[in-house]
Amino acid sequence: MSDKRRLFGVVGAEELHRDIAEAYESQVEHHICPDERVEIEEWTAADNRTFMPPVEDVINFVSESAADEAVTEWWRESHQSVLGSSEVKEAFQKAIDLVASKMTYWMAHKKVASHSVTLDANGEALIDGGYLYRKTESGGPQ
Repeated sequence: MSDKRRLFGVVGAEELHRDIAEAYESQVEHHICPDERVEIEEWTAADNRTFMPPVEDVINFVSESAADEAVTEWWRESHQSVLGSSEVKEAFQKAIDLVASKMTYWMAHKKVASHSVTLDANGEALIDGGYLYRKTESGGPQ
């Protein structure tokens, strides 16, 4: 899933963007001078599941919370037995994975490229020598 997602930003940026055009527009466009070169880094996104608690920790939390409400030892033992089953562990893991898959915020993982941003004679953005925006028949960016 997120191993194909890429994030982009200038060197040292605290906030990265989903595509290189967003990074250019947010972090470069209004600051670049005609003869200047700016680097935009490309990063992989970390799998959000790496930031979720392990299934055992979630089950322990639920078990401890339920144990605080237990009225008899028999109820507590029954509850712990249910939480220890493989079926319940699988269900908790699916829930954790679902939460991670629905997240819309990603953390940078590994830098995979650095792209050079310059301007052409007309002030149009070039990324690694090619136009950032596709040219239309009239010659302007689209």
